[in-house]
Amino acid sequence: MAKERGSLLEEAVSTAVVTHGTQPWYRRVSAEHQAELQQVKADWKAGRIKLPLRVFARSLSKVLNDRGISPVGHQGVESWLRSD
Repeated sequence: MAKERGSLLEEAVSTAVVTHGTQPWYRRVSAEHQAELQQVKADWKAGRIKLPLRVFARSLSKVLNDRGISPVGHQGVESWLRSD
């Protein structure tokens, strides 16, 4: 017989693990990377990066994850690039 499961919500809540606290990804990076990220954002805002937002956000997310700087998805990068 199959094991009885609770609701999707119960299962998701009971298995959720907060691995990085409540700080947003861009606040968890080192001071050195903070400065580099601020320059990237300034270049984006100034229009010096000639890529669509989603394309650039996916690329930057991959670079950040590959370098182990801060785990983040492209939506988090998009949101950060749009913010003031």
